[in-house]
This record gives sequence, structure tokens and C-alpha cells, in this order.
Amino acid sequence: MVIQKFNNLIRNKWVWGVFALAVSAIFVLPDGCLSDSRYDDKSENKLKKADLDRRLFEKCRFLVRSAMLGDQNLAMLFNRENADSDWKLYAAMAAFDEMGVVVADKTVDDEFNAAFSDPNTKNFDKAKFDEFAARLGVTRLQYKDYLRMLITVRMGLAAVQFTYSSNNTLERDAECYKASDKFTVRVATFNEDKKAADKITVDDAAIREWYNNDTNTVASLRLPDRYRLSYLKLNVADTNILSRITVTDADIEACYKKDCEDGEYVVTNDVFKPLSEVRPTILAKLQRKAVKDMVYDAFDANESNDGFLDEYAALNKTAVKTSGWISFDRTQSMSAELYNYYVAQGDLTYPNSEFTFVNPENFKDKIFALEDGSAKLEIISTDNSIWIFKLVKSSPSHIPELAAIKPVVRKMALSKAKAEAFKKTVDGVKAKGFDEVLKSAGATSNVVFQLTALGFNGYGWDYSKAGFENAWKIIPEACKLKKGEVSEMIPLSAGKAALVACVDRVPGTYEDYNAGLQHASMAVGYESRYFSMKFLTDWLEWNMARMGYEKEN
Repeated sequence: MVIQKFNNLIRNKWVWGVFALAVSAIFVLPDGCLSDSRYDDKSENKLKKADLDRRLFEKCRFLVRSAMLGDQNLAMLFNRENADSDWKLYAAMAAFDEMGVVVADKTVDDEFNAAFSDPNTKNFDKAKFDEFAARLGVTRLQYKDYLRMLITVRMGLAAVQFTYSSNNTLERDAECYKASDKFTVRVATFNEDKKAADKITVDDAAIREWYNNDTNTVASLRLPDRYRLSYLKLNVADTNILSRITVTDADIEACYKKDCEDGEYVVTNDVFKPLSEVRPTILAKLQRKAVKDMVYDAFDANESNDGFLDEYAALNKTAVKTSGWISFDRTQSMSAELYNYYVAQGDLTYPNSEFTFVNPENFKDKIFALEDGSAKLEIISTDNSIWIFKLVKSSPSHIPELAAIKPVVRKMALSKAKAEAFKKTVDGVKAKGFDEVLKSAGATSNVVFQLTALGFNGYGWDYSKAGFENAWKIIPEACKLKKGEVSEMIPLSAGKAALVACVDRVPGTYEDYNAGLQHASMAVGYESRYFSMKFLTDWLEWNMARMGYEKEN
């Protein structure tokens, strides 16, 4: 049966990991989210084809108004702001009952215990549950009843998606076969000819071609938005600055008294550390505050003065500095080689490289408040430092002209040319046919594997159990092959690649297929389709209409 197959599918830990996140979200519900579902009004049966189970309806109403107990996905589907969400959930529960979706007691108990277990001992934490139950206003049995309903809804919606959506069944079956079939392969390994590779060169035309193609596709050459600043860094413990402030004994004694009143310096309930012992700490504290007050006062009085930075730097016997090009966006597509090149040229850095211990987000907000070349200043302080800075220039995200980065582009173009030459060599062996691949000098003896035998580690197949090198790269490509086929070139590392020849492929047993079914949906994008909101929303609306629900005008 479809439901039986699906119940087997969702028992795997990967799918339930998604559900566990929703259960954990219960503990961060905002106060006021859990509202009483009992109302004085009498619910009129709007599902014309159903006999109203008032007790179930009240439970549905409670779950909807409780934002489905912290499950954000369900809260979106059954929005408590929508008047028909109570009926939508009630109709869904009726449909799931028709479909035969049943939640085992052990599943509920396992979810319950996992949600309220001590993270260290893994034992059930009664105090943790009692605190939660007090907020919710339910007993243990009542909460388990709600938890059973939540799991039923998740299972039911997933079954709907699995059974009735436009999932490609053939694609899923193909993934099951890949997982359950027993493969016998041989792996031919190829190494780049270093002498031949060293003779390869690239001319300006090839460099320009690589630059243009990369610009139009990957754009790994792109620099992010950047900012250049002039700034003055002041050390709050600098003697030149401290010489301009005064902290009196009266100031220290007043601070000591206040700190004691606030509970600092306590030795016992009635005894505090003597002032003589904590005087250096208080003095340093007051000095830091006085320095900051002094700087802020001067700053507030002169922030529109274009010469303030230089004047205040001279007053404090220090110098104004100019930063490199600072960015807040780390470009993921940029190669390490290009990143290092930009850094070496002073074209790219990040805030903490110069402005240590400054919160980057706070810093970002400050910079965005400035304009290029304006006299407007901003200030940031940490425990030990103060920065006053001005935006000198900004640079929007762009790809530099080829002339500016030609040395690194040359290296990239040359690397590409060598890789293409190496691939041509490997493809040449493949073109000679299956037998020629088996005769390759680097070909292994027969290797036998089956994905379901390797096991699933919660994230993917456990390739470490395959017993041969580079299994995590080899096996996914080998699983695409029929008997007598050869894979495309599989890059293993710089200057090293492989071809896989499928010597034999034997169908697995029915049990092997079922084991593969538990994880096949992951390979075909099951997670993204599980909460395909548009599909599930449409189904919930259809299901209500099917039961005769009439929306109010």
C-alpha cells in the first residue's frame, strides 16, 4: 500500500530530523502565543459532508491558535489569522484518517522524550516539561494528544505530497535502483603529464577569452561593494590622553560606594573588598569613561569640521590613517588565488582586519550613514579603543578591467588550458572503448559495492565503508552506469582523474529496494518538495471544498 510504503519512508532519521527541529521550536514560543481554545460560541458545522466531532474540532482550534505549537511550516499552512484555518485543519485530520495515517504510540513517546530530555544525561527532564506544561496549561496526557495530532499532520501532508504531487516516480525509482543494485566496477586512474603540461602556454587572445567567458558566467572575478576610510584610533589607556583628564579621590569613593550598592566587590553578605584593594580597578574604569566622554564631547562639537580628524590627532600626538578597501560581503565564488591577489594589492579587506573588536554590523550601519568625501564623521568605541572615521571613497561591486588583474587571470587561463589538455587525454582513452579502459595502467581490480550495504549516516551514504580510495567521488558516478558503460572523467585532485568501467550490475532484492526507498527521495529533492507550500495549500483548499466547506463572503 502507498501509505505503508510512506510510513516506512518517514521512519528514516533524516526525514525525522526535519520534524525534530519543529519540536525543538516549542521551547522558544513567545509569551501570549499559547491562547485558550475554549470559546463560548458554538461552532457551526461548515463541512457539509462530515459529522462534526466537536472535541476534535476544539483541539484543531487550539493548535491553530497556538501557532501549531511552534512548527513554523504548519503555522504557515494553518495561519491563525485566517478564519477558515480551524476548519482546514479539521478537514485535513478527517482526510488523514481516511488515508489510514496512524501514529504509533512509540513514535509519540520518542518525540516527547526527545523534546524534554536533559541534553547531558539524555534522561527525561520532568522539571523541563512541567515548566512548559504550565505555560501551555495542559497535562502530560493532553500534550501527548496534541503531539500525536502534530505528527499525524506532518505525516499526512508528506503522504499527500508523496502520493499525489507531480514527483517523478521514474526518477525516484532510478535512485532506488542505484542504491539497491550491486555494482562491480574497475577504476582507471590517470595522472597529468607534468612535462607536457609545462609546455602549454596561453597568449593574450586566450587570456582575453577566459576573462570574457568568466565575466559572463561565473563572475568569480567580481569585487564586492567596498569602502575606503580615513580614521583616527585612540587608545583609552594612552598616557598622552590620560594626562588631560583628572580623576579625584572623591570620584573614586563615590564610584566604590555605588558599585558596592550594585553588588560588586562582595566577599560575604556583609563584607566587601576594601577600597584600597579595588582602587586600581575603579581608577582604570573611571579613566576609560572620562576619556570616552572627552572624545565624544569634542566629536559632537566638531563633527562637521573637515579638519577635525587631523586637529584631534595632533592634539593626541597620533596620526590619521587611511584604510584599505573594506568590504562586508565575502565573495563565495572568488578563488583563493584571486582573493590573495586582491588582498596583496590592497584592493580587499574586511573590517576586523583593521578595526579589531568592532561589531561588523554596527560598523556597516555607521558607514552607510556617510557620503563620499563629506565632512560628516562617525565614531565607534570598544572597551579599550575609540575610532573616529570619515568615508573617503566608495566603490560599487564590479569586475576590474583585465589590465588591472591580468597576472592572476593569466594563471587562471593557463590552469584551464592545462585542465582541458588533461581531459582531452583521458577522454581519448575512453573513446577507445570499454576494454581499453580496463587495460589502462592505473586500472584497479574488480571493486564491488552496494549503497544500501554501506548504510546511511544521517546526511548521506557512508562512503568510508566502501574500502577504496576516493569512494565518495567514484561511487555516485559509478551508480549512473549500466553494464559495459564507462563514466565521464571524474576529477580527483589537481592533475589527477579517473574513469569508472561498470563490469557488472546485478539488481538487488526487494528488501534492498525498500532500503533504498528510504533515502531516494532525498536524492530527487524530496526535502524541498515536502513543504512545497503552493501544492500543499492548494490541496488543503481542495480537501475542504471536497467536504463541502463554504467560505464566508
